[in-house]
Amino acid sequence: MIKSNENICFVMMPFGSPFDSYYEQIYKPAIENLNFNSKRADSLFRPSPIIKDIWEYINHSKILLADITGLNPNVMYELGLAHAIAKPVIIISDTIENVPFDLRFLRILIYDTKNPTWALDLKNSITKSIEEILESPTDSILPVFMKIKPQIEETNQISAELLELKQLVMSQINNGEQINSKRKITSELFVEASKDASYLYFTDGWDMTDIKNHLVEKYGFNSYTADDVLHKAISRTFTNTRNI
Repeated sequence: MIKSNENICFVMMPFGSPFDSYYEQIYKPAIENLNFNSKRADSLFRPSPIIKDIWEYINHSKILLADITGLNPNVMYELGLAHAIAKPVIIISDTIENVPFDLRFLRILIYDTKNPTWALDLKNSITKSIEEILESPTDSILPVFMKIKPQIEETNQISAELLELKQLVMSQINNGEQINSKRKITSELFVEASKDASYLYFTDGWDMTDIKNHLVEKYGFNSYTADDVLHKAISRTFTNTRNI
């Protein structure tokens, strides 16, 4: 589980050579210079589906970095998810010619490996970009996506409330199951409890609430089962009386 106050920069980029060395020697140090935790998909060792982990990190990261060199389909898909939920993304490419037309109006960090100082220059540019985002987060988000951000936040709030309600319901169910597990409810036990409830109601004149509490305590029923036993016992007795 990702902590809500954790400073994370999720890096979306291809795997393998030479990108792995770019990540370790340039991207990760540039991010960690500003006390951010750098994460990318191959560092997520969890049993859940990888797309679930990627979505969780995109959703909870304060800043994202995308190297779209080569237009890797996975990277482009993840970039689209980040833009759709109005996340600030630093985009990197080795050439502007390979940047899709729809993204060319954005600020792109271009690197040229033929330049002797390209690695240091790119590292400094990434750190500077993160600093600028921290100073003014909204300026780094596409205006068109800012319009849907309130809807996303409202949806997230509703989802959180539904999750809380689900947890409450499951807690109640689990409590009931724990009570029932104290003693397995068999047909013989049900008949015995019904006779007991009927006798207490018609012969001893007990109040229904007292009988219900008695069934819970004596037979280990939960309140719903005790209520069911009591009402069926009374109903069955009335039916038998009418048939005599």
